[in-house]
Amino acid sequence: MSQSVESKDAEVPQGKLLQELLKKFSDADDAKEIQESFRAICNETGEGKDGDKPYKVLSQKTDFHRAQNLRKAFDSKFNSKDYKKDGREACKNKQVLVVGAGPCGLRAAIELAFLGFRVVVVEKRNTFSRNSVLQVWTFLVDDLKSLGFRELYPKFGLSDRNHVSIRRLQIVLMKIALLLGVDVQLGVEFETVEEPGDKDKGWRARLKPANHPTSKFDFEVLIVANGQQNIQLTDLGFSWTKIERKLAIAIAANFQNKNKKEDFDQEDMGGVSIMNKMEIFTELKAKKDVDIENLVYLRDETHYFVMTGKKENLLKRGVLREDTGKKSLLNKDNIDREKLKQLAKDVASHCTKEKIDLKFSEWANGEADVAMFEFTSRSHANEAAIVKEAKNNKKLLMGLVGDSLKQPFWPEGVGIAHGIFSVYDTAWMVYEWFSGKVTEEEVIENRKTTYNCLRAMTKESLSTIREYGIDPKKRYAEYRAIQSPKVVDIPSTSKVEKPVNARKLDLGELKPVQEEKQQGVEDLMDKFGGGKKRKPKKEDETDQEAADKKKQKSKGISRLFFWRGGKKKKKASSTENIDQKDNKGKKDGGEFKRGRFRSFRKSFRLSRRKKEKRIQEDKGAENDAPNQS
Repeated sequence: MSQSVESKDAEVPQGKLLQELLKKFSDADDAKEIQESFRAICNETGEGKDGDKPYKVLSQKTDFHRAQNLRKAFDSKFNSKDYKKDGREACKNKQVLVVGAGPCGLRAAIELAFLGFRVVVVEKRNTFSRNSVLQVWTFLVDDLKSLGFRELYPKFGLSDRNHVSIRRLQIVLMKIALLLGVDVQLGVEFETVEEPGDKDKGWRARLKPANHPTSKFDFEVLIVANGQQNIQLTDLGFSWTKIERKLAIAIAANFQNKNKKEDFDQEDMGGVSIMNKMEIFTELKAKKDVDIENLVYLRDETHYFVMTGKKENLLKRGVLREDTGKKSLLNKDNIDREKLKQLAKDVASHCTKEKIDLKFSEWANGEADVAMFEFTSRSHANEAAIVKEAKNNKKLLMGLVGDSLKQPFWPEGVGIAHGIFSVYDTAWMVYEWFSGKVTEEEVIENRKTTYNCLRAMTKESLSTIREYGIDPKKRYAEYRAIQSPKVVDIPSTSKVEKPVNARKLDLGELKPVQEEKQQGVEDLMDKFGGGKKRKPKKEDETDQEAADKKKQKSKGISRLFFWRGGKKKKKASSTENIDQKDNKGKKDGGEFKRGRFRSFRKSFRLSRRKKEKRIQEDKGAENDAPNQS
């Protein structure tokens, strides 16, 4: 007993030290600081048994609530249905290289780590400095919370402001990735892949610097998430389609949020356009001489503004020095940054009612965080995945995610949502590739289908879905229709189960089904019009006899009445005497029961008309009496 107490007391100093190290790691606000604090944690905990993930080793060494809560969150993800497939064992320790440590690249690395892959991420930047704020949909808020996001950033999701800066998203996702065993290498630039030269080597990456240890890393899967669509990727076999549109110029600016009362009092303006809030733009033009078309203002760690400017107004204010043409209009030497900053301040002061001290946030180089860019053209990849095969028959599966796959249109607010869905789709593709459940050709075909579904996705189409995951059947109705077997009626055969591909199905196969439905309309009329299910034709009954019986059935309003004795009363014609109508329902001593309110209402109207007619007759008799005298 005393021995166990002594051992427990011996562990207390380490537990306290780990608690301090974990706090420092959680509070780290820079990529380099994150790496250093994580390295200190690993040095203190050492390696776990049987390749345990760092988060599990950490939780075994300290009872700090943050470490335990992170373990619960990660264990819950590991034990979820999406990660307990039959083919998951085949994914274990397979090696993946992810290019780019943006939100989508890190999220892809996390998803693949949950599936058991060994993942390395390379990022050419050493810092995370993008302050731009992203509007996140409800599913993404839930997704991030399920990863333990709030344990590392408690402010997230506290209000109905569903947005987060790119920088904060990268910082927290990098911490989660490291705790899951992902190797994140900063300051390493990807150039291209190198084909294996012999049977002992796998696919490798050509990197800068060339002597970096990651250049010796063999991988079977390459995920490109650097947001670029450049010549290096074209060499890999990818291509893009560019859609040219009317000239559109965007201006983005970030101002410091000092967390004062006047900062907290500001309300978001998400996706305001001149079409739905014309008064804002009219007033802005009258007071500040700023002519814009779209405006988004989000208060997060910064005051973030992004807007669409008009070329004529930018030239008038001197932001653009000359109208040099579409290609060179936004060249650096044609933009007056001081006048650009003044324009951004004019818009920000108007939107915040001049109640906050507007001081620009800064980039890593110390310059004011304000920029102008064009989104005249948008590109999307022609293929979401490609397979390359080396001379030694080793294959490389390559996929695109995020902006590398599909450039977003920022006023729609779908960029990060599309990016995360592309991560889900790619993770599912990689899982299928190693699971052995489907052929390699089917894996690529399925990825084409999910890509087409993604391109058609809107916020409205997903507003009712509450369950998300890497399985595309949960997210895409079209994919479910293609993958799930359906029952199809085929003439002269019994019902058979057949997978229906909505895009490839011959419409001629559906004609007999449509004809059968049309023939059943009369049956439905009998069923709902008469209130009783039609009896099937007797075996010894001819078609003519069945038709004669059908003609004898009463139709119309008389079906709504039921008699005790006597026959059904025919509907009274408009020429019948009102007195006869008043006796309706009485014949041969039979009495009726009203079966519906509609019948009672009609009888009430007839009685009212009769009384009105009698009153008019009485008045006419009174008027005629003096004349007769």
